Amino acid sequence: MAKMKIFSILLFLISSLTFSQIKISEKQFIFTKESKVYIDYKSLNSNCRFTPIAEEINLADKIFKSDLSPKIDYENYYRNYAGIILKGDKMIFVNLNCKKNENFEKDLFQPKGGGRCYFRGLVNIDKNVTESFIINAPK
Repeated sequence: MAKMKIFSILLFLISSLTFSQIKISEKQFIFTKESKVYIDYKSLNSNCRFTPIAEEINLADKIFKSDLSPKIDYENYYRNYAGIILKGDKMIFVNLNCKKNENFEKDLFQPKGGGRCYFRGLVNIDKNVTESFIINAPK
């Protein structure tokens, strides 16, 4: 069990150094702190970035999902994550898309329309709250 955990950590570290995103499932990708990503969301393009670990992603998903309508099938969305430190708190920017575009694994896809097919939020994992949430306009 300990060997598997060490292997997982090493694999995570190697992939963090190699790719701009870390794939954790077919629908979930984490941007590393080194990745150059533009977040179209207030003033979140901070130099204070961190690479979230799986436990932090799971916590952010749990918090964010609890604030959404039960009609939204959260698990069916493609999700990008970026870790940001604001005012000393760890925040995770969550970007959700109902469709996978060709650049999903390389960049954030943030269209200006599309309604509930595209939305995003900022989750404070230190305080266990969704700080903000934006759903795209219908068109």
